[in-house]
Amino acid sequence: MEGLNSVKMAGYLMYPKISVLPSGYQKFTGRISIPVSYKKGEEMVDTRIFHNICAFGPVAEGLGELIADTPIQIHGSVSTRTYDGKCKHCGNADKRYWTEIQVSNFVVLTEE
Repeated sequence: MEGLNSVKMAGYLMYPKISVLPSGYQKFTGRISIPVSYKKGEEMVDTRIFHNICAFGPVAEGLGELIADTPIQIHGSVSTRTYDGKCKHCGNADKRYWTEIQVSNFVVLTEE
């Protein structure tokens, strides 16, 4: 079975940062904050879930123009990469994983 790697979510833009790669291509990094409510006993609890996001090229330029807390809807795919790091407890080398949503399109939402 062929997999489908597609993500669509709405939330608030957090920690927007634009940088330029050595190739001259622009890269955007940030997070999307998604408000979530759930019932704990008789009480409603409000919290937020954060996801790392990134984008390249024209999409990165557009996201880079936005400010933190802008309500957005993103479309993209899940991307996981690995890198070598060190355990903070014992200092041994270990493999680390980084998962993010690679944004291919976005829409700025208006709050009503």
